[in-house]
Amino acid sequence: MNGTTPHPPTPKPRGLTPTPDPKSQSDSLFLTMLLPEIRFIIYEYVFGHRNLHIFIYEQKLVSLFCQNPTAAGLDGHEACIGMSMSQIPGTEWWKPEGIRERLMAGVMHHNAALLTTCRTIYHESIDVLYETHVLHFSNLFAISAFPQAFLPHHLHLLRHIRLSLTLFNRNNVIHAYFNNAFSRSWPGWDGSNASGGTPWQCAWSAVGGLKSLQTLLVTLEVMRDDHQPGDLHWSRSMPEDFETAILEPMKQVVCEDFLLRVNWPSTGNDFREYPFRIEHVS
Repeated sequence: MNGTTPHPPTPKPRGLTPTPDPKSQSDSLFLTMLLPEIRFIIYEYVFGHRNLHIFIYEQKLVSLFCQNPTAAGLDGHEACIGMSMSQIPGTEWWKPEGIRERLMAGVMHHNAALLTTCRTIYHESIDVLYETHVLHFSNLFAISAFPQAFLPHHLHLLRHIRLSLTLFNRNNVIHAYFNNAFSRSWPGWDGSNASGGTPWQCAWSAVGGLKSLQTLLVTLEVMRDDHQPGDLHWSRSMPEDFETAILEPMKQVVCEDFLLRVNWPSTGNDFREYPFRIEHVS
């Protein structure tokens, strides 16, 4: 009505349709002239040896490249996913706008697009991704749901997992993420969709199902519910026999190199029957 000519809506680009019978690409020098061993070295250089954070965002499993892969503690990874893993209850600990910005900015390397455009390269190189990537988890839900999102034969290729969790000593009971992960009553938890009776047990059932793990680094940091920066963590006593509920589900894990790093003092318990070696850090 104002004299301007309306522009027709811009058509959406057509989605890629997979070819039912892909060509053999006999004219591809990369696929026909290079030995498979040489191609594998190239795949490993281009696609392999990444550190990825895996977590749930908007009800989907997503990944972001780790910005500090050598960090061993929780605080070194907080910037990667915009989440403070050691905030006291009642404070803002989740910043979805930071994650949204990174996902929309295309932080993932563009060379990953090659896997979706060439089926032959995908089939030849997919094992490299699973065998060489280091996957970082910092949430019980993410590690529990992870096996359900992948084909079983891909799960068996996973070699390296990092799991970092903050636990809280609240009213002489150990909690995770301000809720009791060792109880079947947990807000938002649907135990019928996962193995194990509690979120904690489900998480370790998921890890125990990864039968080809070569390295597993688990970092557990227990803080008081009223923890303040600069306070000593251990000015109050821990629940009696608290290690049993935390560590017993780990017995089902099969891993060549399983290191458990905890920030509580040694209790003198004997862990020789457990699959990990334990390291007490301050």
